[in-house]
Amino acid sequence: MFTHLSQSLAHARWSQTILGVLLLICVGSSGCGLGGLTALSRTKAKKVAAVTSESTNQLSAPDVNIVADLHADAATDLHAYEKYGAQIRAYLDQEKFDEIDRIADAVRSDKSRFAGGAWKLHKLYKGLSEPANSRTAADDVWELQISHLKKWTLTKPESITARVALADAYVSYAWHARGNGFASKVREESWKPFADRLAMAERVLNDARKLKAKCPHWHLVMQIVAKGQGWDLQRYNRIFEEGAALEPGYHYLYGEKAQYLLPRWHGEEGDWERFAEETSRRLGGKLGSIMYYVIATDLACYYKDREFFTDTKISWPKVKQGFADLDQTYGMSLGHLNEFCRIAGQSGEKAYTRALLQRIGDNWDPEAWDNKEYFEHYKAWAASGD
Repeated sequence: MFTHLSQSLAHARWSQTILGVLLLICVGSSGCGLGGLTALSRTKAKKVAAVTSESTNQLSAPDVNIVADLHADAATDLHAYEKYGAQIRAYLDQEKFDEIDRIADAVRSDKSRFAGGAWKLHKLYKGLSEPANSRTAADDVWELQISHLKKWTLTKPESITARVALADAYVSYAWHARGNGFASKVREESWKPFADRLAMAERVLNDARKLKAKCPHWHLVMQIVAKGQGWDLQRYNRIFEEGAALEPGYHYLYGEKAQYLLPRWHGEEGDWERFAEETSRRLGGKLGSIMYYVIATDLACYYKDREFFTDTKISWPKVKQGFADLDQTYGMSLGHLNEFCRIAGQSGEKAYTRALLQRIGDNWDPEAWDNKEYFEHYKAWAASGD
């Protein structure tokens, strides 16, 4: 039984879950499922580095193995998103503002995606808004990154990408000041820089709103500001609805709103599940199906193991269908495949989980499984019969 597997690994898995929850409560990016469809998606703090970066002296040994690359394939490379962001960050370090604008305009207008559906625009902003090793980077490294972004906004005042990236960096820097603990554990001296940096981000976004060019990521960053500042739902919804109207397929907007609707933030029990259902119906077809899946997998890491299915009103058949529609439409990334396989196991459906494990083969992702031992136990459970 799956429950037997969970019990046999309870201590190790509980540690992983607590860490994930702490990170998700405190990191101001979107989502934790999808391995980059969201969020921080994943709200994971992956280690990335541009070897040409001016902050190379901040890197630890594993980081220098992440080689900048705009063309890495997420279907075969677990580090494709990091490599893409590292190259964009390298361009920022070198102040190649025209090149970044060219790339951003192209991926925004073309709606370019990686295998698995992650938007290249989102990964571009990830590289611009955070320094390498963002979790451990010193304040002067963050300030250096922000200084490049400020110079870009002055050099190219009509660049929507420059201003949104600067606001995004202030948001990330705000959560960096706050830390990875629950609100009751945050140091008193951390609250002021958190509030000040969110306020700076809001000012930059309000200035960017006056530009002729528009960007769906503007709305995502403002949603994160709103969550941190505690906006009421009516005010929050105006930003979300504008973003969804501008670009209905920018799924990060939906995952971020679902997080806002969690009881630990600004919602009530059942709110985010109702939002997932309403979104699926409103968008309809494959897009609605995929968005239901995106929202569900973004929120899965707020729950411990099978509690995602026992303590919520989420529909596993609908999540599965969304996965199938996403796979058929965009293909699948290795990281995303690993993460969804873990969720499939939490559903208790062995045969389906076994099929996903066969697709993964030896390409297990530490970000999804925490360690090889847990991955191997999962495989043993799935192989033990239905």
